[in-house]
Amino acid sequence: MLLPTGVRFESFATEGRYIHTWPQAMWFAALLLALVLIPHAVSLYTTGVLTVMFITLIAVYGLQVTVGMAGQINVAQSAFMGVGAYAAARLSSLFGLRYRRAGLPRRLSPLCSRCRRSG
Repeated sequence: MLLPTGVRFESFATEGRYIHTWPQAMWFAALLLALVLIPHAVSLYTTGVLTVMFITLIAVYGLQVTVGMAGQINVAQSAFMGVGAYAAARLSSLFGLRYRRAGLPRRLSPLCSRCRRSG
């Protein structure tokens, strides 16, 4: 990862952190806030499209690490993505869960107990 000029590390623990500068922390906080608020502000279709887009981005970034940075050939990553997609679709169809009700954060959040009962 490229860091701004002048960023120095005093120990290995500070070098191992993901967020090193104040602007990085602010962008990360804005990203987390957007990830929480966007599903409530857009339609269900847009939420589904964004979900598929971010799942694809995770697969692409994984491929970038193995092929682009490490120089290794990776054939199995597509198979793992396919198995994960099939398992998610099959479990969703078996238990009859809609998208918004299948989300793990909503199940764990005590504040959304009204949403689960009404949906």
